[in-house]
Amino acid sequence: MDWKLVKRGNLHPVGNVHTGKKAEANIWLTRINDQLVAVKDYHSKRFLFKLLFGRWLIRREFEIYKKLQGIKGIPKVYQLLDKDAFILEYIEGEDCYHFKGGDLNEEVYVRLRDLIDEIHCRGVVHCDLKKRSNILIRADWQPYLVDFATAFTQGSRFNFIQRWFYNQFYQDDLKAIAKLKKRLSPHLLTQEEETNLSKRLFLENEVRFIRKYVRQWIKKLASR
Repeated sequence: MDWKLVKRGNLHPVGNVHTGKKAEANIWLTRINDQLVAVKDYHSKRFLFKLLFGRWLIRREFEIYKKLQGIKGIPKVYQLLDKDAFILEYIEGEDCYHFKGGDLNEEVYVRLRDLIDEIHCRGVVHCDLKKRSNILIRADWQPYLVDFATAFTQGSRFNFIQRWFYNQFYQDDLKAIAKLKKRLSPHLLTQEEETNLSKRLFLENEVRFIRKYVRQWIKKLASR
């Protein structure tokens, strides 16, 4: 179908996935031609926040999803709904907060590592995989990555600063998967993963501080 013909006024919510706090987007479900889809939406947020950040975040994340299309484990993205929202495939699964020790088998981690490698090959790092709700596991044990709001791209070969940050976040993605494995399936940790978990990335604390400070500042703006 022509997704560009879909308008906000024609959509009726049929469920809610996530009610965002302050600077977070809402994610709700609707049906389009009997297909259940998700809408990531900043429409109800404060106008100043939407104007300065929300609309930029929506456009940016939409473009990152487009860059990753065709990778197994990345939801399909269909269309910008308007300046405040985009429509994407609804993935029915459980996020990794719902799993306990021993629930995930070795094949899940193999698929998850392959998925991480594939997005990295497209020049994208997720940057927020320590948040286990961003990793969904379907009933067939296929992992999916969602929420690329804080994702980072590699940049041109002459953009040395962006590439340096990209490499730091690349290692952070891998560390996040190793931490998940240590929490839920420690017997599957490799020696390499154990070693990497014990290492501090160069300027890791500083990078995290900057990221945390920026997020806090955006949240304050969204609450005004």
